[in-house]
Amino acid sequence: MNHSVARPEIAIEFDGMDIEGDLPVMLSYSVKVVDENGAVYTLMDSDTLITGDFDLTDYMNTKVTLLLEVTDIRNQTTSVRRQVYVDPSEPLVQEYSVQNEIMDFDGNNILYTNREYAWSPLYQSYLYEIESVSKTEISTGQVMDISFTTDTPLLNYNESFKLLDQGIYILGADSENLNGRRSFIWNPNTNITTEIGFTGIDVYDDENHIVQVHDNSVIGDDLLFSLYVCEYTEISPGTFLQECQPHYFIQKISNPSSINLLDGFHGGENYDSIEKIFTNGGILYYNNDGNIILLNNEVAENITTDGISGEIRNRFVASDGNLYVYVKEMELQDNYAIVLYDGVEQIVLREAGSQFLWPDDFKINNGYITYRKEGNLGQELIMLRKPTGDIVTVAPFGTDSRIEELNEEGEVIFINNNKRYLYTQEDGIFQISNNTLGSPYYFNNTWYISMGNTLFSIDTTSPLSIEDQELTQQEQVIIYPNPAFEEINVKLNYKLANEKLQFAIFNIMGQEVLNGDISAQSNNSRKIDITNLKSGIYFLNILHLGNSITRKIIKE
Repeated sequence: MNHSVARPEIAIEFDGMDIEGDLPVMLSYSVKVVDENGAVYTLMDSDTLITGDFDLTDYMNTKVTLLLEVTDIRNQTTSVRRQVYVDPSEPLVQEYSVQNEIMDFDGNNILYTNREYAWSPLYQSYLYEIESVSKTEISTGQVMDISFTTDTPLLNYNESFKLLDQGIYILGADSENLNGRRSFIWNPNTNITTEIGFTGIDVYDDENHIVQVHDNSVIGDDLLFSLYVCEYTEISPGTFLQECQPHYFIQKISNPSSINLLDGFHGGENYDSIEKIFTNGGILYYNNDGNIILLNNEVAENITTDGISGEIRNRFVASDGNLYVYVKEMELQDNYAIVLYDGVEQIVLREAGSQFLWPDDFKINNGYITYRKEGNLGQELIMLRKPTGDIVTVAPFGTDSRIEELNEEGEVIFINNNKRYLYTQEDGIFQISNNTLGSPYYFNNTWYISMGNTLFSIDTTSPLSIEDQELTQQEQVIIYPNPAFEEINVKLNYKLANEKLQFAIFNIMGQEVLNGDISAQSNNSRKIDITNLKSGIYFLNILHLGNSITRKIIKE
């Protein structure tokens, strides 16, 4: 039952046993729910074993913990925690379920793990401890258990699982011995899990230094990792000076014992800011001259040439092998833009602003680039640049949107107002669910969501239920262009039957100047002719299912 998905009911059956035997057996049972805020609610208390279906409607679109407790006559209580995802979304079609929580999916294999809480003296808090890790091949149903020959790693919020051709990559929590993250590779041929990253590099973990292992990148057969070697010098009794320098390494994950220092990538002033990213077998990094470099087959090529020595002016580069997208700090300090380099020129996608930008603010795939851009209301819109150079708005809502995934067809999954949406060039915006549970994937021309122990596909022909379609929120209707000269488009961000919508337009004095009804046209869009209105500010009111929504429009 752990990490199962309730829609919205879940079947529970549990019993207990008193093994002490010196007093009469009298057990009481309790089913409780712990919500995302830590509040505890009792669903049922009983003096006998519990079996039945429990309604979790009150916890729709959330992740909750079921707390099953058994108490004996001595008032000694034993409890079991099980995490449950409550999701009623109709567009999600169940494809496959495994025993525990899904961590990764590669189109044919599902990687899943069973995790329990364990106390970490390093963090002085409970972290997840890996109880078991397994891989299931969907086509055959074959299950392979991943064994650990080293100490069981803990997982913090930076946990990472990745399916590789050569096995499984697992990034654990910080090591309590070396104060650095621990990485593991599982080899399916030998069924041996090897700890990698700093193992076997004696010169970097002797008694005179503390090693810190930072983020790892895995592409193909190579693991890129960095070690910070920190040496301590006592400058006065009890006072030490810490001096650290990073050293970068490449390691063949198929041969964890083979570790090579990446020439030229160690030591130096400000090197703690340098980031390395793999792309198509090459390594992208930005150097002390403030430029992005592509190192391919030991040949270095400048992607940017306008850097400033000693400053990190170009960072967070991403590439599809042909185009490069990165964050650029413009000539005005602390002024950041998202820039595309197409091999000929730099093209600004997001205009420079004071907001610091991160890798999650853009993605690139097969010539398509999706990125966040500030809207007129200060909100974060999502834009899509096509290989042709055309730019369309993916998420034009009045509140911030966040990019999740971009596929090679230019389709985008994104989050807005704690809801998940899919944008396609054919159908426009489609709401997937009223929550952000799970993780999206795209394989074999199909979108998937892994949630808990279940893999779902997305059925774009199945709209959300009618109660989710009421016009009760500003985000659920899109008006464009605005300002407009001849006509405006009214677009709903969900599938709706072709019934007509009533509308009325009022001027700033509250006088009605236009009304009527509009029918759906292409992409669920409706058009209103405003040619005869005078230039100025108006208010558009739309009615649907007894609800109304009002938006300000500007006639040019």
